[in-house]
Amino acid sequence: MPSRPASPSPSNGSRPNSDSEDQDNFDSVSLRYGVGEAEPSIYFLQGDRVYNNTSWAYRMPADDAETQVIAWQNTISHQLSESLPGLFRGPVSETILMAGTTCRILDIGCGSGIWLHEMAERYPQTDCVGIDLVPASHDHHLSNWQYMFMEVPTGTKVLPDGSFNIIHIRQMLHAVPDYKALLLEAFRLLRPSGLLLIHEPRIHLLSAWEEYDALDLAPGVARYYSLLSSALAYRGVNMDTFDRVNNFLTEVGFGEEYIDYYQHYRAPCVNDPSLGTSNEADHTLGYMRATRLILMEARVIDDDEFDKLLTQVAEELAGRSKGEAGPDAAKAILSEWGYWWAMKT
Repeated sequence: MPSRPASPSPSNGSRPNSDSEDQDNFDSVSLRYGVGEAEPSIYFLQGDRVYNNTSWAYRMPADDAETQVIAWQNTISHQLSESLPGLFRGPVSETILMAGTTCRILDIGCGSGIWLHEMAERYPQTDCVGIDLVPASHDHHLSNWQYMFMEVPTGTKVLPDGSFNIIHIRQMLHAVPDYKALLLEAFRLLRPSGLLLIHEPRIHLLSAWEEYDALDLAPGVARYYSLLSSALAYRGVNMDTFDRVNNFLTEVGFGEEYIDYYQHYRAPCVNDPSLGTSNEADHTLGYMRATRLILMEARVIDDDEFDKLLTQVAEELAGRSKGEAGPDAAKAILSEWGYWWAMKT
């Protein structure tokens, strides 16, 4: 694991000349892009779901049901592994301590805002900012938490260089067509000695049972992920990006010795209703429903076939798979996740 460097002196373009100037510059932006209702014209209704209309790549719902899915994701992420302790990996607490009362945290693609809300609660001395195309609906009453309706990386150009000590990105790899541009913008927004935290999935299924592949375990689930990959590629998302994140980080300016990577797996088809909102199977079905329009517009499946596929997947998650590996084999499906943290020097 890389060691923490001494704090370098601020360079031109990396951070405003003083904390007061920094605050003035940032506040002038937050007043224009701060908490508030987004314009109705940026949404459209398709079936019984409300969708965001500002991004071609991110064609996901922007309604209460999607907020619940995002909340599930956050809850489950806390329980992925003992070596992924809760909210983050890396020297986050040390970075916050070093920054003192001037510490500012940015959550890119904050969704419901739950991760950022928990950070704001844990570190009340920090200023926490979340940006997303889905209005944050997490009920909070914290003075150090604010939301901006903003697209990345183009919308964040209005934010000053060196605005943040910590930037968090999760599940944006398949939401933006140019992930390197997103990382370049994150590098610009970081202060010297600032941390970038990245947590992303690979759209590819693995099997925990060596003698079987994902198609043998749950044919419907395997087919869905294949269709999703095709639909995302249709929207310009490079499906090889997961394997290029390390290279992107060095190309945008992070030193190799200040990048740390951790790989882990989750079982997205384990069905345990006793876990409540932490039930992986419920989250998986919710996510699949949310991607209906992505698949429809890519014409990889029609509406009726999609409904049939959802029914098949629900059966597989309930322990009634018709795959070669047996009725309860869906529980052996694994998805790969990567967690990177990188320090700006």
